[in-house]
Amino acid sequence: MSAENFDRSLKFTLIQEGNYSDDKGDPGGKTMWGITHMEYDAYRQRKGLPTQDVRQLTVEERDDIYRNQYWNACRCDELPSGVDLAVWDCAVNCGVTQAAKFLQRSLSVPADGHIGIITLEAAQKSSPVLLVHDFCERRREFYRMLSTFSRFGKGWLRRTDECEALAKQMVGVIPHVATSSDDGASIKASADDLAKPTASPQQSVSITTGAGIGSVIAQQAQAIAPLKDLSKIALYIFLALTIAGVLYTFWSFYKQNQHQAVL
Repeated sequence: MSAENFDRSLKFTLIQEGNYSDDKGDPGGKTMWGITHMEYDAYRQRKGLPTQDVRQLTVEERDDIYRNQYWNACRCDELPSGVDLAVWDCAVNCGVTQAAKFLQRSLSVPADGHIGIITLEAAQKSSPVLLVHDFCERRREFYRMLSTFSRFGKGWLRRTDECEALAKQMVGVIPHVATSSDDGASIKASADDLAKPTASPQQSVSITTGAGIGSVIAQQAQAIAPLKDLSKIALYIFLALTIAGVLYTFWSFYKQNQHQAVL
């Protein structure tokens, strides 16, 4: 299954990355199939080969770089199906360390940026669909905090939406979804841009809390599913408590924003 998932994940990411690019706003510089010229130079040097233009990157070299420097670096073969795609595509666009930290924060384990046995064990015990959802929300929040979001944000968010949808399809939750590209989604998202955030502290609260609300709703939906065999009265009571919990979450979100407005 891991080989099949790598091929499927690679296909998705290649659609997003496109072929050759030399966008002046891309911190990665010249890229071919999403591989930057600096990555390609380092790869050739490690192989004892002379450096050359990234446009001369071969399919074999491309797949070798992606397999070892991204897929294997994130230990995607050991992640649940669907979670592997979400982590992998984020690593390609945002960096391996950043993707690892998103995953660890979603799992509530120490976020050291290195996926080891503690992270893997937590991932295996998690609900894949909820983990994918929370991970992608963290990815979106990260993009929104970048100074380059106003220029490339639409493409990054669209790419994340499509990645989440395909990841959930791989988990077995939703049907096939189409993918698109050519709207800036291939531009590398550098954490260096966090030094110049465009979101105000109040906006940051809204982003984070909004992601939490989405997670709460998704978790309640997951919790309700196994209860179809309960008596109607018990089920109605559970649903009432669930709705009350969601409403309380929205109320807390509203009060928090009111507090920020006062400050």
